[in-house]
Amino acid sequence: MKQAPELNDKQVKKLFNSPKMTKYETRNRLILSLSYFAGNRAIEIPAYVSAMSSMVMVLSRIQSSLNLIRLRVMNHKQWCYQHI
Repeated sequence: MKQAPELNDKQVKKLFNSPKMTKYETRNRLILSLSYFAGNRAIEIPAYVSAMSSMVMVLSRIQSSLNLIRLRVMNHKQWCYQHI
């Protein structure tokens, strides 16, 4: 299998500035980073992005649950102070 040529500093800078012109800048920058810095092939990247999306959704649900618990505890404390 052929190996891709190494990029010089100017080419790397141009490469990482290119997502600024796209609709999904953050996603495209992530894909470039996974490819360039981690050495992942194009076929491997969707699995990482999908796993990260799932983790973000789970973390978001956990955060929502913790916020709800915190709110209930605060309301309970308020109720207790009012009825003392």
